Amino acid sequence: MSRRCEWTRHEISAYERVVAAASSKPLLLLPNSVYLRPAGSTSSLVCSCSNVQAGEPYQLSLVQRLQSAEHHGIQAGPLRTVCAALGTAARMVHPGRTCVALLSKPTDRLAMRTRIDLRGVGKTLQDEFDVQNVLYVSMADLARTKLDASGDLVLDEHRISVIYSRFDFSHPWGRWVDPIPPDGGSAPTEEVLAEWRAIQRMEVSNAIISSNLGCRLAHRRAAQHAYVRGGGLDRLLAPEEARALRTVLPHQWALDPDFDDGEEEKEAQALLASNPGAYVAKNMLRPRTGSGITQDRLASGGQIITNPADLMSLARSDARAWYIMFEKVTPVLHGADIAHKGSIVQLAPSEAVSEVATFGCYLEDGHGNIVFD
Repeated sequence: MSRRCEWTRHEISAYERVVAAASSKPLLLLPNSVYLRPAGSTSSLVCSCSNVQAGEPYQLSLVQRLQSAEHHGIQAGPLRTVCAALGTAARMVHPGRTCVALLSKPTDRLAMRTRIDLRGVGKTLQDEFDVQNVLYVSMADLARTKLDASGDLVLDEHRISVIYSRFDFSHPWGRWVDPIPPDGGSAPTEEVLAEWRAIQRMEVSNAIISSNLGCRLAHRRAAQHAYVRGGGLDRLLAPEEARALRTVLPHQWALDPDFDDGEEEKEAQALLASNPGAYVAKNMLRPRTGSGITQDRLASGGQIITNPADLMSLARSDARAWYIMFEKVTPVLHGADIAHKGSIVQLAPSEAVSEVATFGCYLEDGHGNIVFD
């Protein structure tokens, strides 16, 4: 990928420059995750897969508050767990003067629900978890930071303890770019290139980042494809760990004709021709969508391609080079009792489908000791 895309080269070179410093720092993860600990195993595996950053814990707390007021047995949401982890991490860096920076797009580019959620998280941190300073920052703000002699990340008069990222660091263009075009994507070119100077400063500073650059790269679709199809799991993990993780990663095929001498693409084309309705395609670069005002994924190319005709058209186009094909998940339909406005609505056996959202929270001190799990 890095040979074909200047943006990807920026990612890899930045990681190579900061990996030594980042590996000795505490690790904070707050993802939508699946954690695997094989029962009875002596392996060291604590692994997450899925999205790198869980979103909107405050918004979920509002839903939880309503449902728990009207019904018994409603479990608590992730808000206080997320805030407890952020507060704990902040005290690890600056025990006497904690400062958590909530990173997102500039306010004028944020959807209202995201603005509400960020303010809710920030107020909870201050009111319930004794965080003295909460900053609401963009990448432009962090570009103004400086490193002091102690390694602290300093913004104006604040020394940042933790960066809670709700910013979309994904590919700005969603296609191979070499060289980077003079303008385009989700932000002006100079703006997105300036991100790398700020990212490197953040990574080598004392500030704990949720989630750091290495974790973000490991969760990219291209990386997960390499785990499944490129033998990455077997190179990185013990056999029992690789087997366990493989059970939660989907079957997938790169549509790039230059990958693996085109063998994988030929396999995908044959499968698609035999049953075009059984597959979907996703952009492996996951172009930036984030929390835009309209939440529109169509303009950026970030939407999942599910229509068989559209998928067949993609498979014949040059754009297939940055797409991965996945088996389509067939939902299991069932009945359900849904709590709604203080009453129970009963659905017939074929009228409901369930999706499980899991929230992870993991903090390690940089020496292998788990502080928060």
